[in-house]
Amino acid sequence: MKNSGTAMLGVGVSSSKNRAQEAAEQATLAPLIGSSIKAATGVVYNITGGKDITLQEVNKVSQIVTSLADPSANIIFGAVVDDRYTGEILVTIIATGFPQSFQKSLLADPKGARIMEAKEKAASLAHKAATPAVQPAPVSAWSRRLFT
Repeated sequence: MKNSGTAMLGVGVSSSKNRAQEAAEQATLAPLIGSSIKAATGVVYNITGGKDITLQEVNKVSQIVTSLADPSANIIFGAVVDDRYTGEILVTIIATGFPQSFQKSLLADPKGARIMEAKEKAASLAHKAATPAVQPAPVSAWSRRLFT
């Protein structure tokens, strides 16, 4: 999925009786991913739940995500048990590798233009975050000799 161009993100979370299905549907219907999962050549998804998550729930999420993706897409899956998610399931999907025609249709759509604007803003913020706000203090020659 390296150098695959535009990526879309979908996130869903649910703590209801049908939490696996609801979280998967929320993630696949999220505004930033929508129907784009069908056009993606690469999909990465992760399922997070507490110790109470069942294999049946993991399978349910997997069935929903893979049924919506292109059959030839490269799909990477992960699952995490995190005590902070006891009683709920979080599904995160990243779809990438879209054809140029799909990317152009995103730009033509006002909603798609907003998505691309958000992507550019996020990239700008990520660049700013990578630059430390405060430069580290210089290390004296004495300290370097002491710790080397």
